[in-house]
Amino acid sequence: MNLFEDAEILMTNTKRKKKERKKEKKKKERKKERKKESHEMRLFIAVCFSENVNRCLLNCIGALKAKTAGNFTKPQNLHMTLVFIGETNRAEEIKAAMDDVCKNQSPFDLTLNKIGRFERGRSSLVWAGGSSEKLPAVYENLVRNLTEKGFDIEKRKFLPHITLGRDVQFQTKNKEETNAFLKSLDFEAVTEIDSVVLMSSERTDSGLVYRKIYSVS
Repeated sequence: MNLFEDAEILMTNTKRKKKERKKEKKKKERKKERKKESHEMRLFIAVCFSENVNRCLLNCIGALKAKTAGNFTKPQNLHMTLVFIGETNRAEEIKAAMDDVCKNQSPFDLTLNKIGRFERGRSSLVWAGGSSEKLPAVYENLVRNLTEKGFDIEKRKFLPHITLGRDVQFQTKNKEETNAFLKSLDFEAVTEIDSVVLMSSERTDSGLVYRKIYSVS
């Protein structure tokens, strides 16, 4: 094979890759248009927190950033997911389920007192968690009500947590050292939960954007 043939093959491969990229771009644009036409949104039900609690969470994120690398949650995106629903155009039915479950729910306390992680290969998702006597019942009632309305909700053990960082890489591979570092970030904050929020999630060029769609107090 001579240089001319090599150059011709290279040009052919480059053209093919350009075509594939163009085709993929059009495919994504068509998908986006269909989504707009059907008014579908990526939805989940969550609870949000006071400025004081968010400040504690941001302090933890700051300490993490100083000792690790990863994709950390933006201040405006801090929340605790109760029920993930996914792509749907049935927002009104979700609002109705939230009304059924939460309209007459009295405010209750949530205690945040632990920093932990879910290991995912070589990286981790780092979270803040805690406990609440009443939150699991709210979760179970929402899942039951949504399931009765025909939503396909994944059945899983309820592990209330707030994502602080994704794809987090620690300086050490020693698990004991990593766990000791996370332990050093533990704090305790008691916050009153007086509302449940329906939120949308949209992936943009600048990252994930969460928007509040509806709230029940």
